[in-house]
Amino acid sequence: MNLYGLRYWKPSTWSKPDLLLLVPGLVAGIGAGYLLFKALDHRAIAIQMAAITLVFVGMWFLRAGEVVGQPRSSPKAMAAGVASGITTMVAHSGGLPLAMYLFPLGLSTQVYADTTNMFFTVGNIIKAVPWIVNVCSSLPGESPASDW
Repeated sequence: MNLYGLRYWKPSTWSKPDLLLLVPGLVAGIGAGYLLFKALDHRAIAIQMAAITLVFVGMWFLRAGEVVGQPRSSPKAMAAGVASGITTMVAHSGGLPLAMYLFPLGLSTQVYADTTNMFFTVGNIIKAVPWIVNVCSSLPGESPASDW
C-alpha cells in the first residue's frame, strides 16, 4: 500500500516541514517500541493504546468536533513522532498519535493523506529491521510474539 501511494502521491503533495519534524521522533519511537515490545505484557500495550484513543476522543468532544488551526510545534511533532513510532512498532497502529498532531494544522485532505503515507512508508521500512531481528532471535518453531 505504501509503495503504491508513493507512486500515486508525488512529493509536491507531502508536507515536508511536518515530515522533517516528525520523522526523527518516529525513528526514536520505533527503537523504543522495539525495546518495549520485548519487555511489556501485551495487556499493558493495549491499555496504553486505549488511553491514547480516549484522550483523542476527549479532545474531539471538548472542541465539539471543530478542528482549530494551530501552528507547527517542534515539541508536539517530536512527541507525536515518538508515540506513533512506539505504537506502530508494537501494534501496527501509529495513526492516532500522528493524526493528533496533523489534524490541528489544517492541512488539505490530499496533503494530510500524502504526508501520512510518506510517514508510514519511512516507518515501515525502518521497523522491518527490528522485526527481522526479533524473528531471527526467536527460538526455533516459536513465534516472536507467541504469547499474543
